[in-house]
Amino acid sequence: KKAQATTFAILGLVIVTLTVTLVYFREEIFSGIGKQALQEQPTIEAIENVRSFTQDCIEESLIVGTDILGAQGGYIFLPEDEFPSAPYNVLSNSVDMFGDGNFKVPYWSYTTPNNLERLQVPTKQMMETQLADYVDREMLICINDYQQFNLEGYDISYVTPETTIDIGKEAVIADVKMPLNVVFKDSAQRFEKFKVTHEVPLGNLHAQAIEL
Repeated sequence: KKAQATTFAILGLVIVTLTVTLVYFREEIFSGIGKQALQEQPTIEAIENVRSFTQDCIEESLIVGTDILGAQGGYIFLPEDEFPSAPYNVLSNSVDMFGDGNFKVPYWSYTTPNNLERLQVPTKQMMETQLADYVDREMLICINDYQQFNLEGYDISYVTPETTIDIGKEAVIADVKMPLNVVFKDSAQRFEKFKVTHEVPLGNLHAQAIEL
């Protein structure tokens, strides 16, 4: 199962490579929104910009989180090693891919220094939970309390997001419950939920890795 986790990680790195360009251009879009003279746009369109910006932040967080899951053998937050790697302990629950401690991939099966077999195969439910937590955290960083919109005269309030993830065979879906109230000039609108689909076969990759 060490090979399983490594294979899954290699497949995940392919996903990362394919999305680097997309991530770059999306960041350029974010930057562009902040520089627009939003107050000169029709109010309905201006409010739609807030919805689109929120949607883009969710999508960005979902894409990056999915990449991390693939690259790290099904984990975003690595499992704690009960016997941390040290000069006197060459056994570990993960492999250091580049030898610098910055990129580790957990083994799905390993032997502890006291010769006990351990399994830490990520389940689909566990991956969904970790990805949901990641999206909740990172999208808040991305929206940055809507400061760029507040400077343009918006009045925006929102509730802390609660994300539900569904890892399917060919796509990963994020359903985000985040009541969002937007007021701009003489217009106001409320958004309740957001949904983003990332077309990536993470479920299939996970199933194939388990079968190896």
